[in-house]
Amino acid sequence: MAICPVSIIYLLHFFALGMQPSDSEILKDLERAQKDTQWFSDHYEELEKKYDSKILALRDQAIIEEADSAEELVSKLEAKGEDPALLLIEAIPPKGVTLIL
Repeated sequence: MAICPVSIIYLLHFFALGMQPSDSEILKDLERAQKDTQWFSDHYEELEKKYDSKILALRDQAIIEEADSAEELVSKLEAKGEDPALLLIEAIPPKGVTLIL
């Protein structure tokens, strides 16, 4: 498996907390993130219609929270006991806005 920037951020998050997850835990979380990323891509057009201008948190191929800003999303997730670092966070830009990455 190639190491990508998301993988490095994921690992740094655990190390910063003084935790060292097992290889199987890391692999499981990274596979889930890959599936969530693919699901988001596959369903982007329908999500774009429903969640215009929203920031979304995804886990297990489902939207678990939405907000108008990243700060609001983090607050909502933390209030639910969720760790945003372990979720896929994606933004749906406003209609008519094109992002060039």
